[in-house]
Amino acid sequence: MSVGAIFGRIVGSYMEYLTRANAGSSVFAQCPADSRCVIPGIYALVGAGATLTGTTHTTIAVVAILMELTGNLIYTLPVLVGVMTARWVSEYFTPSGIYELLIEHAGHPYFDTKTQYIHTRRTAAELMQTDLETICVDFENENTLVLLSARLSRIAERGLSDGGFPVVSARGHLQGWIACTELDFAISRCHSLNPTTVCFFNNPLWQADYIAHNPASIPHYRMPIAYAKARRNIQKRDNAAVEASADDSQDHAT
Repeated sequence: MSVGAIFGRIVGSYMEYLTRANAGSSVFAQCPADSRCVIPGIYALVGAGATLTGTTHTTIAVVAILMELTGNLIYTLPVLVGVMTARWVSEYFTPSGIYELLIEHAGHPYFDTKTQYIHTRRTAAELMQTDLETICVDFENENTLVLLSARLSRIAERGLSDGGFPVVSARGHLQGWIACTELDFAISRCHSLNPTTVCFFNNPLWQADYIAHNPASIPHYRMPIAYAKARRNIQKRDNAAVEASADDSQDHAT
């Protein structure tokens, strides 16, 4: 807007000079002699609106902003003419505004309402992305701090830091999802640990307070080592109690 206002002010100042230098010309015959016929500030206003419209491809919003800045509706028509002319000229060179171009340059997903997309794929499997970075809960050796940090770096290089990682099982079944920001925060809190330390993506039911009440109810196919040891100890204790009760029953029978 500043560039457009400066250019508009220059044009307005030049037009004001022409009216004074050629006061007797028939072109400026309608200009009153006792007042200013050309106001350079109006040219600056039109230039600011035209430049903003040509850059962003917005029309009504720019006119409304300029009318709010001036506080009157006298110059609505020249502003509207300048804005629409800038819009038509800019669309002749490129159909997208600067914000759409920046989104496309950054590689972010964006669907333009003025663009007609032709899809040749028909099934969901054909549309889905296949090169996803996933975290498998059944392979602890792949979930060390250093390997998880490397995955975060790879996904950041692809411009997908606002996404996350699907947490899957060995069979590819979805178990959950973790955002990149959450994983990065968790890794940052483990900076004092060995980079080869294994990270577990556990079910909330595997927390210590739940284990204290019923450790034997943890699923056997996936649990941290400490929880697995706790379950084995509970099972050994229960088996010993069953054997002891069986021996007592035999003694009473004899």
